[in-house]
Amino acid sequence: MSFMQKIMLTMAGLLLIVFFVIIVIGKNGLIDLNILTVKYENMVKVNNRLKNENNDLFRRVARLQNDDKLIETIARDELGMIGTDEIIYQIRLKEEQ
Repeated sequence: MSFMQKIMLTMAGLLLIVFFVIIVIGKNGLIDLNILTVKYENMVKVNNRLKNENNDLFRRVARLQNDDKLIETIARDELGMIGTDEIIYQIRLKEEQ
């Protein structure tokens, strides 16, 4: 192998190494691709969670529009309301009197 061939082979090897480094580390390289893949997967998870939450809210709205029992239950639990034919008894302990 002549000296010129050795120099050309060395330069070709160095050029391959430079291209490899550019592919791995450079802008839009493999590292950036991996980062973007992880971000994309996280966005898909968040999107799916939000879709499920949205569907649950649509079902709840539909029930609130059509289910009188649910409205009554919410009024009792969250607002402390009672029915017209109900009586509330408050029991006081002797220590409180």
